[in-house]
Amino acid sequence: MEISEAELQAKIDAAVTSAVDGLKTKRDELLGKIDKYKADIEVAEKAKADELEAERQAKLSAEGKHEEVLNSVKANLQKTIDTLTDRLTAAETEAKKATGDLRTLLVDKGLSAAFLEAGVTNKDLLEAAVTLNSSKAEIVDDEEGNPVVKIDGLDMDTFTKDWTVGKGKAFISDGRSGGGAGGSGGGGGTDDYEQFFKPETKNMTKQQELKKVDPDRYTALDKKYNAQGKLPLSATVRR
Repeated sequence: MEISEAELQAKIDAAVTSAVDGLKTKRDELLGKIDKYKADIEVAEKAKADELEAERQAKLSAEGKHEEVLNSVKANLQKTIDTLTDRLTAAETEAKKATGDLRTLLVDKGLSAAFLEAGVTNKDLLEAAVTLNSSKAEIVDDEEGNPVVKIDGLDMDTFTKDWTVGKGKAFISDGRSGGGAGGSGGGGGTDDYEQFFKPETKNMTKQQELKKVDPDRYTALDKKYNAQGKLPLSATVRR
C-alpha cells in the first residue's frame, strides 16, 4: 500500500513530537530529582552540625569516651552526605545526557530535515549545512512550555529558508556541482569556511570538509592563505 508524502510527513511529525515530549518529561523529572537531592544534602549538613554541637557540649559537661562517640557520629553523618552527593552527581549526569539527546533530536535532526525540505538534497552539502549552523541554535520554551529551536532569533523553518536563498544558496541541489556559485563567485554559503583558513582561526579538519563539498572554493582559499610563505619546489632543492 502506497503512502502519500503528506501522510509520511504526518507520521514523521508525530514520531518527533512523541520523542520530544518524552525527553522533556525525562528532563523535568531529572531536574526535580536534582532539586530534591540538593535539599536532602542541606538537611543532612544541618543535622551534622547539630549533632556535632550536641556532642561537643556533652563532652565538655561530663567525663568519658565522648571523643569516640563524636567521631562515630561524624563518620555516620559524613557517610550520609557522601551518599546524597553521589546521587546528586548521578542525577546531574543523567540530566545532562537527556539535555544532549534533546538537542540532538531538535537541533541536529531538525536542521537536517529543514534543510532537506528547503532543497539541500546532496548528502555532503546537507551535513555541511547542519555543521555550519547547529552551533548557533538555542533551545527555548515557547509560551506553552514546549521546547523549540531558535537560530539568530528565527524559528528553524524560517532560518533555513532564508539561509538557502542567501548565504547558503550554493548548497541548493539544483543541478549545479557542489563547488558551483560558492567557489567561483566568492559568494554563497561556503564563504563561511574562510575563517578556517586564516592563521588565527585555522582549522585543518574544516578545510578538508570544504575540500569535499566545494573543491573550487577550497582551492581558492588554500591558494590565498596556505600558499603564503611556501617556497617553490625548485627553490627548495637549489643550493
